[in-house]
Amino acid sequence: MAIKLFRFLYAWPVVGILFGVASPAAGQWTRSPVQLTRCPVRETLCPAVATRCPVNLTSCPPATTRCPVQQTACPPVSTACPPETTRCPIKATVCPPATTRCPAVQTLCPEVSTKCPVRQTSCPPSTTRCPSVATKCPARQTVCPVVLTRCPPGDMVVGQYRDPGVPNSHGPGSILTVDTATGKVFTLASRFTTPGTTTLGPCRIEMASDNMNFTVGSLARGTAPTEQGRGAFLHSVGVDGSILGTLIADTTPGVDRIHSFDLDGDGTWIVNGTHRLWAFDENTMVFKTLWSTLPASGVTLTTMALDPALPRGSLVLGNAGSPQIGVPKLFEADRTRLISTISSTGPFSVTGVKVDYKTGDYLCSALGPGPGGTGGEFSRTTKGGMYRVLNNGVTTLYNPSAIHIDKQHLVWMLTTDVRAVSMPPANPAALVCSLYKVDQKGIFITLFRYSSTLTLANFAPSGLTRYGSRNVVCNGTGRPGTTVKISFTSRKAADAGRPYQLAASFGYRNGVKCPNGEFLDLTLDDLFLVTSQNLLPMIFDKFAGVLDASGEATAAVRIPGWLPPGPGIPIFVSGIVIDPGAPGGVTTVGNTHWFTLR
Repeated sequence: MAIKLFRFLYAWPVVGILFGVASPAAGQWTRSPVQLTRCPVRETLCPAVATRCPVNLTSCPPATTRCPVQQTACPPVSTACPPETTRCPIKATVCPPATTRCPAVQTLCPEVSTKCPVRQTSCPPSTTRCPSVATKCPARQTVCPVVLTRCPPGDMVVGQYRDPGVPNSHGPGSILTVDTATGKVFTLASRFTTPGTTTLGPCRIEMASDNMNFTVGSLARGTAPTEQGRGAFLHSVGVDGSILGTLIADTTPGVDRIHSFDLDGDGTWIVNGTHRLWAFDENTMVFKTLWSTLPASGVTLTTMALDPALPRGSLVLGNAGSPQIGVPKLFEADRTRLISTISSTGPFSVTGVKVDYKTGDYLCSALGPGPGGTGGEFSRTTKGGMYRVLNNGVTTLYNPSAIHIDKQHLVWMLTTDVRAVSMPPANPAALVCSLYKVDQKGIFITLFRYSSTLTLANFAPSGLTRYGSRNVVCNGTGRPGTTVKISFTSRKAADAGRPYQLAASFGYRNGVKCPNGEFLDLTLDDLFLVTSQNLLPMIFDKFAGVLDASGEATAAVRIPGWLPPGPGIPIFVSGIVIDPGAPGGVTTVGNTHWFTLR
């Protein structure tokens, strides 16, 4: 048995043996959606005015043959299309049919064009009947595939809550993306606002459960009771930065603001405020308060991470207060109460906490305890409470406000560029906001600066995620006799139609490092072996299959009715997308999600 296990662990490709991956072959993929290759052909006869706004082309009706001579006046209008047009959402069902009024409709180009669909294969044949003035279309349309890939999987997405023109403001903020391959920065939402009501500053951002859109928490600016950031707001936000819907809008006087949130395995967003914990259930659309603490209790909750592997709870919460030993820095909690203190040693204020799936420890960003908030900005704390600073004497950081761990187990933090600044900085407000990338020892790898003019006085980055990083989502109660739905998606266009393999495990530590450098964060236990080889398809349904044309698949875990209720055992799920032409046969490695047997 030991020999077999040794061979299993060390024979490569490991994932190939377990998941049935074919031997790799030469090949490569492109990030540009395949569907777009037909778009320029169909648009070669479309009006030149439409070249700047591909959305309108998807609905050109036969009536376009009546486009008047005045159409020649459209190009000057379309040149006003804002940068937001480079952010094309995947869904475009809102494209208005009223394109028969060419001159009038084109004046709305900046607004309409933000709804540009990624898949433009539906351009109707009637567009071939548009006037001859459209002969200029092909030359301009060559940029279409580039424009539509400016928010690909892998881009870092940043939410910030200041108006750059108003120092130290709370909204209207913005949402940006950083292309980590080129360092280019793009704007998804330049003025994040609820139309006609409240200007908002995005303070936290996570990928939504569909792995396409975003869930965004925001600060509010206005008169009481929402002045100076008070008021709990949680939104569903499209890939173009537009607010699709407001999930939570609690303006009760004295209510906390939202600090962080994440999606639990039963479809519930757990949301923490300064002194309370909320829940928003995606299945029922119900928002409620789970518990609260008194401001005088000394508990100031600043951040949160979900971790079902905790001994008694499922939440780890960061605290703000004092750098002195004895003041709690990390708490263990569940949906009913604060349970215990994990660590009483640490920095002044924890601003972000993530689970290190390799070890089970907690990696934190923080405001340091030293003069001016320096020192201890990046740290590791074990479940047993052992605290260790990682960046001191290694990489100088200043007051990082958020942290993200990618699939290569590298760490990203929102902070400022202090490479040539004496610490503590004499003028913190003049520091240029930046995105740092370090390894888990705190060693600097690279950084990205949004702009030399975006300083702490007029830019406040505090929300950070990676686009397309919520590949696996579990949704179910985990009770005997019920079914847990599992969604598996990849937003890489090239993954559509490729085979996938899911697996489950009783743990997430010490997973498999795949040839592409990413980690499959599942423990190699008996459950992993059974599910990765599809030995119980009657329980683990469709754990192997093929992604559809949208890069999506649905699997399920059918909980046997004979299981005793209430064990409280977490089951962790992840998966891969298979491509024989990729290194080791694996092109995409999913995140780890979970459900709990109840």
